[in-house]
Amino acid sequence: MRKAITGLVLALVLLLGGAIYAWGQGAFWPCEPAGRLIHGGVCTHLITGDIGGVAPLPNGNLLVSLGAPEGDDSNAITLAEIPATGGAVISETVLRANPVETHPLDLAVSPDGEQVAVVQAFSEGRTQYKVSAFDRQGAVLAEDLGWLPGYMAFDAGNRLLFHPGALLGEAVNPGYAEVYDLAVSPVPQVANWDELGALFQKGTTLAYSPDGTVFAQVLDHMESTSLVGLRVGTVGFEAQPGILLGASIRAGCNYSFSDLAFSPDGKRIAAVFDCPDDWGQVSSTMEVWDWSERQHLLTLPVVNGFSEPFWYDDNAIIAKRYNYVRGGTELFRIAVR
Repeated sequence: MRKAITGLVLALVLLLGGAIYAWGQGAFWPCEPAGRLIHGGVCTHLITGDIGGVAPLPNGNLLVSLGAPEGDDSNAITLAEIPATGGAVISETVLRANPVETHPLDLAVSPDGEQVAVVQAFSEGRTQYKVSAFDRQGAVLAEDLGWLPGYMAFDAGNRLLFHPGALLGEAVNPGYAEVYDLAVSPVPQVANWDELGALFQKGTTLAYSPDGTVFAQVLDHMESTSLVGLRVGTVGFEAQPGILLGASIRAGCNYSFSDLAFSPDGKRIAAVFDCPDDWGQVSSTMEVWDWSERQHLLTLPVVNGFSEPFWYDDNAIIAKRYNYVRGGTELFRIAVR
């Protein structure tokens, strides 16, 4: 009897210790398998694979570019249409085969849903990049449109926009933007600032509201502190202090390079702060603010880092992360109330 009691106590101690360890490792956070059961509806898993880019379709679904599964010698990229709320793949379009191993990076879809631009990385002695455009049936519309754009999107007129990006701490120079009208000719033209709202709605360290009137910029961060923040200001008045938004997260990392995204109404901002010194560990958090109300809306810690978030609508964010334990890139829908 005494041995049975001792064994039961030992089992309970081990179980409690395991639960405490799992809790400390973030196993019950909203985007982890156990956490999704506890925090119902906060974080929804959508798909796992060699995910490149993700973009919304006019019908409300999402289009995802996927690399070929391991062992598939075709190296073809697939465009998969999936529900934005989770569920089985609706349809797939396999793009042409590639002679070398090719991985998708970014993706943009035209407002009418008929044109898709895909950024691809491939290796022929060294890593190279190219941008190609396709219709939804997989037919090639244009090849080698650019190298590796910092920003890529379609405007309201179904024209493809490119921009190389900006140096850390600097504003975007709209004069560097290029426009491709795929229906006419793949020859680039210079864009006007008024046309660039869709282009800079998400970005690294710097993003602009959809109407191009407001910017958000990551503040310099000191590793010794746990404070991170953004500066929000009016375009044309970058020298003024603007509005400061802050949050307290894990200390001991450099969070300078962070992905930002504005909501469609331009009032909410999501920022991912990732710790590159601790990949594969509890090292990342997503912070969300309503800058117009000066409110902090969400802190979402995650095991492994989120990347390339964008707003599906004013109350939901789509983001991906690489899972170092199970392998593959996971796509999530995150609710913001």
